[in-house]
Amino acid sequence: MVIPGENNITEGALSTSILKDKDNWVILESESVGLLSSATSALNRLARGNRITLFTTNRNASFQSNILSNEHLGRLSFHFPSEYREFNETGSDTFVDAYKEKYGVLPNNYTVRGYDLTLDVLLRLGAMSSLEESVRANVITEYVENKFAYRPKSNGGFYNDAVYIMHYNNDLTLSVAR
Repeated sequence: MVIPGENNITEGALSTSILKDKDNWVILESESVGLLSSATSALNRLARGNRITLFTTNRNASFQSNILSNEHLGRLSFHFPSEYREFNETGSDTFVDAYKEKYGVLPNNYTVRGYDLTLDVLLRLGAMSSLEESVRANVITEYVENKFAYRPKSNGGFYNDAVYIMHYNNDLTLSVAR
């Protein structure tokens, strides 16, 4: 474990925790752009001679700051949880193709989420007698950008417990971690 000093993490502080010829998984949790920038820069330099993968459980707005280098995040195969995955624009999907043909643009995340959610609920109701039955059956479904694994709330209703683990590739595209 490395504890930052003065909102900064140096290469020297990190190097004592990095093991040569081993896979090094680094979990970085912060909302400080300065700390994230110094840590990812140092990790990127260390990754030249070591196998380092960067993870976070909270990809907050600081991770998307212009100060952070996306190239560093790509080289570190940055992994983070996401409630959706981006659809493959070069692939073919009936909904995406029909939307683009009708409106002349690709659908945004909210449009795709609405489509996926509506399709999910309708298919669950068509396949089972109620949503409650599909929740009890632990059915996990996946569509254009979203997957659904409903769990009951203690005070009634349901919440979606499904999540993707996404990662940056070297070319800065996103992939679902396997």
